[in-house]
Amino acid sequence: MKKSLVIASVMLFGFIGANAAMTAPGTDINNTATLSYDVNAVHQTAVDASDAGFKVDRKIDVEVANTDAAKTVDVTPGATDQNLHFTIANKGNDQEEYTLSYADIASGDQFDPTNCQIDAGAGFVNFTTTITIAAETNSSVTVQCDIPAQGTVHNDDNGTIVLTATVNNRTKANDDVDDPAVVQDVFADGAGETDAVNNGDYSDRGTYHVVSADLSLAKTSIVTEDPVHAAGGAAKPHRIPGATVRYCFVVDNNGSASADNVKIADDFTADNKSDLTVVKAGYTVQPNTNACDCTADGTDAGVAAGATNVEITVTPLNAGQRECAYIEATVN
Repeated sequence: MKKSLVIASVMLFGFIGANAAMTAPGTDINNTATLSYDVNAVHQTAVDASDAGFKVDRKIDVEVANTDAAKTVDVTPGATDQNLHFTIANKGNDQEEYTLSYADIASGDQFDPTNCQIDAGAGFVNFTTTITIAAETNSSVTVQCDIPAQGTVHNDDNGTIVLTATVNNRTKANDDVDDPAVVQDVFADGAGETDAVNNGDYSDRGTYHVVSADLSLAKTSIVTEDPVHAAGGAAKPHRIPGATVRYCFVVDNNGSASADNVKIADDFTADNKSDLTVVKAGYTVQPNTNACDCTADGTDAGVAAGATNVEITVTPLNAGQRECAYIEATVN
């Protein structure tokens, strides 16, 4: 007696290509097996067998990514409405709602941005807010904050925030016993900036980097001549009536941005300087590695002789530059 036994299986497959969509949760998948055989070369009636099938579970997978270059944007002290850009990706197989929240990092930066808001597609609102994203798609969001003023922040300071997306209305079933008849929520997210793996959330950071001018001012004075000692003579002049006193200023821009509207102002009606009569004023601008020569006249600042409120303006003063300025006056 010749016997043959053939088992044929009929199953449902989903083709997974480069852009293939994942199977939606709740989809019923059934598997039927067919047993066929012959007896004495006579084909017999096939026997079918099938299990109860199962429902596809829900995959919960979210990812947050800052899309700014090096996750950093340059800002100036006191600037408002400064933007950081993020993408929220729903990498799961069902539409999800997420809560978007932010926090300042605990350590490692120099300041905290203020008045932070978020635009998740409907305009800027205060934190927290929610966003709904379809399966296997992503959405762009913008975080907007203000930068504290100069003095609170300085050139090269960093202020970092962390944006977190947390899935709503899902119950984690990763460690539950598999139930083929129930759609269970499986958290499949990775670990982001401050969140844990498989926890239904994801986070990434964005940094505000301060790029600013950082100016310093130093002031000294010399006496160039007096009625007894001529200018340039070997003897040392003294600060007696009729002597010429030169106030010398050194302004350095130690920052990484240019400073505009740079002014040195001196009031000769205050600070016991009313006994001085202004003669002239001037300045030179050069790399701040060069020492200022207080005796060199440089460019005339256009200050009238006898002025009581002197203002010397040089604009701009670029990063790494030094302004050498002077005001010359005689002692009454």
